[in-house]
Formats: sequence, structure tokens, C-alpha cells
Amino acid sequence: NYNCSYCSVIHSEKVRWERTRYLSPEEWEEIWKKIYLRNGPCHLNITGGEPFVYPKFLEILRRILKYHTVGLQTNLSWDPEEFLAQIPLERVNICSSFHPEKVRLEEFIGSVKKLKDAGADISVNYVAFPPQLKELEKLVSESSLNGIMLTILPYTGQYEGRYYPKEYSKDERKLLKDIIKNYSLTDRHLLWWLKQDDDELFTGFSEARRPDQTEKFKSKEELPSPISKSSNTELHSFEEEYINNSEKFLDSRLCRMGEVYAIINPDGRAVRCCADLRGLGNIIDGSFNFSSQPLPCEDVTCRCFKAMILGSEDEWGLSWIATESERETDYLRLLNMPVEEYGEK
Repeated sequence: NYNCSYCSVIHSEKVRWERTRYLSPEEWEEIWKKIYLRNGPCHLNITGGEPFVYPKFLEILRRILKYHTVGLQTNLSWDPEEFLAQIPLERVNICSSFHPEKVRLEEFIGSVKKLKDAGADISVNYVAFPPQLKELEKLVSESSLNGIMLTILPYTGQYEGRYYPKEYSKDERKLLKDIIKNYSLTDRHLLWWLKQDDDELFTGFSEARRPDQTEKFKSKEELPSPISKSSNTELHSFEEEYINNSEKFLDSRLCRMGEVYAIINPDGRAVRCCADLRGLGNIIDGSFNFSSQPLPCEDVTCRCFKAMILGSEDEWGLSWIATESERETDYLRLLNMPVEEYGEK
């Protein structure tokens, strides 16, 4: 609903949004109740665009929260009072995004503070778009005063003939690094895009969270045994290929994406992750089903720091299972740890 000038999502996601299915709160509750009865409680991370522009979203959210917990990615262009009156805060976390093209900082921080003071688990994202860097210092100051977790995200695209994030200038990098040094609540492990070979500040940080794609399973014994075809009557076609031809996947890294995680598109179609688009069915027509085991990834060059590579749980686990406050505690611990030691963790 903001249509910011630097937004890459509005162009890349337009086709998906046009396929959005509009269901009633009762219909959405029935869908997620069935998933609860079959798979147990899940954690939904609802993104967009802006989730709150979906018709009757608060009622839908309230119904889903009977069965699951929810994370919301939002620009806060809605009334916090109405949200607080209807939603149990212990079952949601909020990742808000500040867009200075569309809202004043004072207004945005006011909404964040109102939610935080009421007990909401809330953090802030900010895109490091070059013309907006001057606003970043103000945002950092306000976030610091109010104890708010801040994540700085890279601008991805072209601006004034330069391609970002690769071509941030020396001065821009210095500004961002100075902020990171002085503001400990910045989510540093997401700042791999600022790292250069001579950057002591970031030594060990990107590697510590992003699985080493050069490591391979070397022998058949190191591969978990595929389940038998008879133990699950709803196997996906790519699961059957793995079960019947596991020898060909000896050099593949197994990932739990699709087994314990899925991306749900606006039309209900589910896929393993953003890199592996093999389908898991559709939650609206009832054909959705998780895969029954970790499977080889279709994208052999995947560099996602959240990829659920089997055997690398220490690297990605914190990104999936912790609350914002738990992650904040961990970041503060890491910031006081010698860089060499962090790189070994």
C-alpha cells in the first residue's frame, strides 16, 4: 500500500499478488484448523506487501491464533489500539519497517513504542537506500532510547548509475559501520552485504550463520536412510525420486526446507523455499502436505543463512526458533565475544 520508490517487491511480486485468493475469516480458520489437526501448531510468518490491507485481516488473524503463533511483517500503517484490543500479544511477534518516504519518524516510532509498551514483541527493519541514510542516524537514536531491535537491510538495485549493495561508496560503508559499532541492537549477522575482505568488524559474522556450501556428504553412510515408499501414501514426486534413486544424491546436501517449513503463495500454492520451487500442494484445495524427510536442494548454489541444512543446526537454528528478545540477548553476548571465538561458533 506504500509503493516506495526503492521497493523491489512491488515489481517482482506483482504477478503473485494478482493471483491472491480472497477467503472469509471462517474459511481461513477452517484451513488452518485442519493443518493444526494434521501437523500440530505451526508458526506463520505473514508478509506482503502489507498484510493488513487484506479484507478483515484482524478477524482472520484472531481466528488463526487459536491454533498457531504468527509473525507479522508490516509497515504499521494501521491503528495499534484496535490491534491491541483484539489480538493476544503472547502469540504474535511483529517485524515493522520504517519507510521515510511515506511516514514521519515520530509517528512511526510512536506506533512502535505503543505496541512495545503494551507488551508486544516488536523489532524494526530499515532499507539502507542511499538517499535515506541521513534518516538512519535519527532512527538509530530513537530505537536506542526505546530499546528497540533494529535490522539494517541492503538496498538492492540501481541508483545514480551504481548497483547496490555491491557499490555502496566508501563514505556510505563507513557511516553504516559506525552505526553498527555504536548500536549493539543492530542485527549484525544479516549484514553480510557490507563485508569486504579487509573488514575486521565483520570477520566471522557472515560465515558463522551461512552454511558452507563446499562441504558435501562423502559417503552413503553419512546420508540419512530414505523412508520406505509404503510408510507414507502422500509422497511428493521429488520425494519418490530421492527414495528410488538415492545413490545419485550422494554429493547433495540435505535440507529440512519442505519438511518443517514451506512458503505459501497468495493463491495457496506451497513450495519448499524461495530457492527450490518444487510444489508441496495447495492449502486452499486441501492438497498441501509437508515432505516426510530432509531432501536434496534443487539449488546447489543456495547461500541462504537460514537454509535448514542437515547437520548445521547450530548455524541456522537461532534464526527460526528464537523470539526477538532471545535473539537480542544472543546478539549482545556475541558482540562481547572476541571475533575469533565467534567465527568458531
